[in-house]
Amino acid sequence: MSFSLNASAHEFWLESDPFITAPDNSIDVHIKIGQLFNGRSYPYLEHEAVSYHTLDERGLVPIKAMTGDKPALRYSLDASGYRMVGYESTAFHIKFDDTVKFVTYLRAEGLESALSWYKTTGTSMDGATETYYRHAKTLAGTAGAAEPNWLSEPMGQRLEIIPQRGITQCASQPSFKVLWQGEPVEGLLVRRFRKDSKESDELRTNSEGLVTFDAIEGAFLMNTVRIAKGSESPRGEGRDWYSDWASFTYECE
Repeated sequence: MSFSLNASAHEFWLESDPFITAPDNSIDVHIKIGQLFNGRSYPYLEHEAVSYHTLDERGLVPIKAMTGDKPALRYSLDASGYRMVGYESTAFHIKFDDTVKFVTYLRAEGLESALSWYKTTGTSMDGATETYYRHAKTLAGTAGAAEPNWLSEPMGQRLEIIPQRGITQCASQPSFKVLWQGEPVEGLLVRRFRKDSKESDELRTNSEGLVTFDAIEGAFLMNTVRIAKGSESPRGEGRDWYSDWASFTYECE
Protein backbone atom coordinates (compact mmCIF):
# COMPACT_ATOMS: atom_id res chain seq x y z
CA MET A 1 0.00 0.00 0.00
CA SER A 2 1.30 3.43 -0.91
CA PHE A 3 -0.08 6.36 1.07
CA SER A 4 -0.54 9.11 -1.51
CA LEU A 5 0.34 12.65 -0.49
CA ASN A 6 -0.52 14.54 -3.63
CA ALA A 7 -1.49 18.13 -4.29
CA SER A 8 -4.98 17.64 -2.95
CA ALA A 9 -3.43 16.68 0.39
CA HIS A 10 -5.17 13.39 1.04
CA GLU A 11 -5.61 12.71 4.74
CA PHE A 12 -4.77 9.46 6.49
CA TRP A 13 -6.76 8.38 9.51
CA LEU A 14 -8.12 5.52 11.61
CA GLU A 15 -11.90 5.36 11.76
CA SER A 16 -13.99 3.46 14.30
CA ASP A 17 -17.21 1.95 12.95
CA PRO A 18 -19.27 2.75 14.87
CA PHE A 19 -17.73 5.38 17.14
CA ILE A 20 -20.50 4.89 19.71
CA THR A 21 -22.30 1.58 20.20
CA ALA A 22 -24.15 -0.67 22.62
CA PRO A 23 -22.17 -2.87 25.04
CA ASP A 24 -20.57 -6.00 23.55
CA ASN A 25 -21.26 -4.96 19.95
CA SER A 26 -18.38 -5.22 17.51
CA ILE A 27 -16.36 -2.11 16.63
CA ASP A 28 -14.30 -2.17 13.44
CA VAL A 29 -11.26 0.06 13.02
CA HIS A 30 -10.47 1.00 9.43
CA ILE A 31 -7.29 2.46 7.94
CA LYS A 32 -8.52 5.19 5.60
CA ILE A 33 -7.14 7.62 3.04
CA GLY A 34 -9.23 10.35 1.47
CA GLN A 35 -10.49 13.89 1.79
CA LEU A 36 -13.04 15.73 3.91
CA PHE A 37 -13.44 12.70 6.20
CA ASN A 38 -14.51 10.57 3.25
CA GLY A 39 -12.13 7.89 2.03
CA ARG A 40 -11.33 4.33 1.07
CA SER A 41 -10.41 1.58 3.52
CA TYR A 42 -7.07 -0.20 3.24
CA PRO A 43 -5.72 -3.37 4.85
CA TYR A 44 -3.17 -3.41 7.64
CA LEU A 45 0.37 -4.04 6.36
CA GLU A 46 2.87 -5.02 9.01
CA HIS A 47 5.94 -3.71 7.16
CA GLU A 48 4.40 -0.22 7.01
CA ALA A 49 3.58 0.02 10.73
CA VAL A 50 6.06 1.29 13.31
CA SER A 51 3.62 1.08 16.23
CA TYR A 52 0.05 -0.16 16.65
CA HIS A 53 -1.52 -0.03 20.13
CA THR A 54 -4.70 0.36 22.11
CA LEU A 55 -5.05 2.66 25.12
CA ASP A 56 -7.65 2.14 27.84
CA GLU A 57 -7.77 1.52 31.60
CA ARG A 58 -5.11 -1.19 31.14
CA GLY A 59 -2.66 1.31 29.66
CA LEU A 60 -0.91 0.85 26.32
CA VAL A 61 -1.35 -2.63 24.83
CA PRO A 62 0.27 -3.76 21.53
CA ILE A 63 -2.18 -4.97 18.89
CA LYS A 64 -1.48 -8.39 17.40
CA ALA A 65 -2.36 -7.76 13.76
CA MET A 66 -1.49 -9.59 10.57
CA THR A 67 -0.78 -8.28 7.10
CA GLY A 68 -4.03 -8.17 5.15
CA ASP A 69 -6.33 -7.56 8.12
CA LYS A 70 -9.32 -5.54 6.89
CA PRO A 71 -10.74 -4.07 9.00
CA ALA A 72 -7.42 -3.42 10.69
CA LEU A 73 -8.95 -4.31 14.06
CA ARG A 74 -12.22 -5.65 15.49
CA TYR A 75 -13.11 -5.56 19.18
CA SER A 76 -15.99 -4.95 21.62
CA LEU A 77 -16.44 -2.94 24.83
CA ASP A 78 -18.41 -3.48 28.02
CA ALA A 79 -21.01 -1.05 29.37
CA SER A 80 -18.48 1.37 30.87
CA GLY A 81 -15.93 1.25 28.12
CA TYR A 82 -13.88 3.55 25.91
CA ARG A 83 -10.83 2.61 23.89
CA MET A 84 -8.25 4.51 21.86
CA VAL A 85 -6.41 2.90 18.95
CA GLY A 86 -3.15 4.40 17.69
CA TYR A 87 -1.00 3.71 14.63
CA GLU A 88 2.31 5.11 13.35
CA SER A 89 3.74 4.45 9.90
CA THR A 90 7.16 4.03 8.38
CA ALA A 91 8.54 6.67 6.00
CA PHE A 92 6.97 7.39 2.63
CA HIS A 93 8.38 9.59 -0.12
CA ILE A 94 7.02 11.94 -2.75
CA LYS A 95 8.34 14.20 -5.49
CA PHE A 96 6.32 17.27 -6.47
CA ASP A 97 6.58 17.75 -10.23
CA ASP A 98 3.91 20.47 -10.25
CA THR A 99 5.02 23.62 -8.41
CA VAL A 100 1.51 25.09 -8.30
CA LYS A 101 0.17 21.97 -6.61
CA PHE A 102 3.10 21.97 -4.16
CA VAL A 103 2.30 25.56 -3.16
CA THR A 104 -1.40 24.72 -2.85
CA TYR A 105 -0.62 21.82 -0.52
CA LEU A 106 1.68 23.92 1.70
CA ARG A 107 -0.89 26.70 2.03
CA ALA A 108 -3.77 24.31 2.71
CA GLU A 109 -1.90 22.64 5.57
CA GLY A 110 -0.69 25.91 7.10
CA LEU A 111 2.96 25.27 6.19
CA GLU A 112 3.80 28.84 5.19
CA SER A 113 7.21 28.49 6.84
CA ALA A 114 8.30 26.31 3.92
CA LEU A 115 7.06 28.90 1.43
CA SER A 116 8.96 31.60 3.32
CA TRP A 117 12.14 29.54 3.10
CA TYR A 118 11.89 29.34 -0.68
CA LYS A 119 11.25 33.09 -0.92
CA THR A 120 14.13 33.98 1.39
CA THR A 121 16.70 31.66 -0.17
CA GLY A 122 15.59 32.02 -3.78
CA THR A 123 15.66 28.23 -4.15
CA SER A 124 13.60 26.74 -6.97
CA MET A 125 10.60 24.62 -6.00
CA ASP A 126 10.90 22.48 -9.11
CA GLY A 127 10.97 18.79 -8.25
CA ALA A 128 10.76 19.31 -4.48
CA THR A 129 10.97 16.06 -2.51
CA GLU A 130 9.52 15.09 0.83
CA THR A 131 9.59 12.24 3.33
CA TYR A 132 6.43 11.90 5.40
CA TYR A 133 5.18 9.91 8.36
CA ARG A 134 1.68 9.15 9.66
CA HIS A 135 0.47 9.24 13.28
CA ALA A 136 -3.22 8.33 13.63
CA LYS A 137 -5.62 7.73 16.53
CA THR A 138 -9.31 6.92 16.90
CA LEU A 139 -11.59 6.81 19.95
CA ALA A 140 -14.71 4.68 20.40
CA GLY A 141 -17.01 4.03 23.34
CA THR A 142 -20.27 2.58 24.57
CA ALA A 143 -23.30 4.89 24.62
CA GLY A 144 -23.67 6.79 27.87
CA ALA A 145 -20.32 5.68 29.29
CA ALA A 146 -18.48 8.13 31.54
CA GLU A 147 -15.48 9.80 29.97
CA PRO A 148 -12.36 7.92 31.14
CA ASN A 149 -9.57 9.47 33.23
CA TRP A 150 -6.94 8.23 30.76
CA LEU A 151 -8.51 10.13 27.83
CA SER A 152 -5.82 12.85 27.82
CA GLU A 153 -2.87 10.51 28.28
CA PRO A 154 -0.39 10.51 25.36
CA MET A 155 0.24 7.33 23.39
CA GLY A 156 3.84 8.40 22.79
CA GLN A 157 3.49 9.26 19.12
CA ARG A 158 6.09 11.60 17.63
CA LEU A 159 3.41 14.11 16.60
CA GLU A 160 0.20 13.58 18.53
CA ILE A 161 -3.22 15.18 18.95
CA ILE A 162 -4.29 14.79 22.58
CA PRO A 163 -8.03 15.19 23.31
CA GLN A 164 -8.81 17.13 26.47
CA ARG A 165 -11.57 16.37 28.96
CA GLY A 166 -15.10 17.02 27.70
CA ILE A 167 -14.66 16.20 24.01
CA THR A 168 -17.15 13.32 24.19
CA GLN A 169 -19.97 15.73 25.12
CA CYS A 170 -21.39 17.63 22.13
CA ALA A 171 -22.47 20.52 24.38
CA SER A 172 -18.86 21.20 25.40
CA GLN A 173 -16.31 23.14 23.38
CA PRO A 174 -13.73 20.48 22.44
CA SER A 175 -10.09 21.24 23.18
CA PHE A 176 -7.02 19.44 21.89
CA LYS A 177 -3.33 19.64 22.71
CA VAL A 178 -0.69 18.96 20.06
CA LEU A 179 2.58 17.40 21.20
CA TRP A 180 5.80 17.16 19.21
CA GLN A 181 8.11 14.57 20.73
CA GLY A 182 6.15 14.82 23.97
CA GLU A 183 6.22 18.62 24.25
CA PRO A 184 3.49 21.17 23.40
CA VAL A 185 4.07 22.82 20.03
CA GLU A 186 2.93 26.34 19.14
CA GLY A 187 1.72 27.61 15.79
CA LEU A 188 0.60 24.38 14.10
CA LEU A 189 -2.61 24.53 12.09
CA VAL A 190 -5.23 22.10 13.39
CA ARG A 191 -8.11 21.41 11.02
CA ARG A 192 -11.45 19.86 11.97
CA PHE A 193 -13.52 17.94 9.44
CA ARG A 194 -17.09 16.90 10.22
CA LYS A 195 -18.48 13.63 8.86
CA ASP A 196 -20.79 14.07 5.85
CA SER A 197 -19.89 17.76 5.52
CA LYS A 198 -17.73 19.54 2.95
CA GLU A 199 -16.90 22.33 5.37
CA SER A 200 -14.01 22.43 7.82
CA ASP A 201 -12.71 24.85 10.41
CA GLU A 202 -9.18 25.49 11.58
CA LEU A 203 -7.19 27.03 14.43
CA ARG A 204 -3.50 27.37 15.28
CA THR A 205 -2.12 26.02 18.53
CA ASN A 206 -1.24 28.52 21.25
CA SER A 207 1.91 28.58 23.41
CA GLU A 208 0.59 25.58 25.36
CA GLY A 209 -0.13 23.60 22.19
CA LEU A 210 -3.88 23.99 22.67
CA VAL A 211 -6.82 24.72 20.38
CA THR A 212 -10.49 24.98 21.35
CA PHE A 213 -13.24 24.65 18.75
CA ASP A 214 -16.92 25.60 18.82
CA ALA A 215 -19.33 23.01 20.20
CA ILE A 216 -21.24 21.15 17.48
CA GLU A 217 -22.66 17.65 17.11
CA GLY A 218 -21.19 14.94 14.94
CA ALA A 219 -18.23 12.71 14.19
CA PHE A 220 -14.95 14.48 13.55
CA LEU A 221 -11.51 14.11 11.97
CA MET A 222 -8.81 16.32 13.49
CA ASN A 223 -5.62 16.84 11.50
CA THR A 224 -2.31 18.69 11.87
CA VAL A 225 1.00 18.68 9.99
CA ARG A 226 4.54 19.65 10.96
CA ILE A 227 7.23 20.17 8.30
CA ALA A 228 11.00 20.74 8.55
CA LYS A 229 14.02 20.80 6.28
CA GLY A 230 15.20 17.31 5.45
CA SER A 231 18.77 18.26 6.33
CA GLU A 232 17.74 18.85 9.96
CA SER A 233 17.20 15.16 10.76
CA PRO A 234 18.13 11.67 9.57
CA ARG A 235 14.37 11.18 9.26
CA GLY A 236 14.52 13.35 6.17
CA GLU A 237 16.25 10.46 4.38
CA GLY A 238 17.97 12.80 1.94
CA ARG A 239 14.81 14.60 0.77
CA ASP A 240 14.27 18.36 0.74
CA TRP A 241 11.65 18.20 3.48
CA TYR A 242 10.24 15.80 6.02
CA SER A 243 6.77 16.04 7.52
CA ASP A 244 4.72 14.38 10.22
CA TRP A 245 0.94 14.08 9.88
CA ALA A 246 -1.20 13.52 12.98
CA SER A 247 -4.90 12.71 13.01
CA PHE A 248 -7.57 11.87 15.57
CA THR A 249 -11.17 10.75 15.00
CA TYR A 250 -14.09 10.56 17.42
CA GLU A 251 -17.80 11.27 17.85
CA CYS A 252 -19.49 13.21 20.62
CA GLU A 253 -22.85 12.43 22.26
